[in-house]
Amino acid sequence: EDKTAPVVKITSPEFFGIYASNTLRIQGTIEDASPIDSLKIDGIPVEYIWNNKTGYWTFDLPMTYPDGYHSIQVEVKDQAGNAIAFAHKIFVDATKPEITIQEPLPAETNLEKITLKAIFTDNLPSLTVKLNQNMLTNIAPDWSYFNDLQPASYLMEKEVELNMGLNLFILEGEDE
Repeated sequence: EDKTAPVVKITSPEFFGIYASNTLRIQGTIEDASPIDSLKIDGIPVEYIWNNKTGYWTFDLPMTYPDGYHSIQVEVKDQAGNAIAFAHKIFVDATKPEITIQEPLPAETNLEKITLKAIFTDNLPSLTVKLNQNMLTNIAPDWSYFNDLQPASYLMEKEVELNMGLNLFILEGEDE
């Protein structure tokens, strides 16, 4: 008599992985001594197929998630009445950071220095800010407390020296 819960492995997406696409494939395997009765992902019944080569049931479900933290709910029950349920946590971040210049730069000036002012924001709590490939800040939170984290924001006020002729400033905001 089977009294053991099914063994479920999510092979994709990776646990606590960060994904730049809103569409993901939830893939994995189920190992059990009894036939499988049901598989649900986020409450949706999922088809599973027997793989003779591996000896496991396999599943592959395309899902769409908005940006943010997600706790994918996985439930499996076998025909002997054993069940397992767990959460598989991921982050979706398909939105690029935004840079807003606070004050327009002069087309021409006699000044030797100016102050660049910009706000960098991202919908998730991590953000790297660079000026001319030099990192100004790296906001790197403790992801295990994601529910309590605020979207990243950084106010840059950086004095830069000017050269005669054309001056080029490259501002970059990068998220994970």
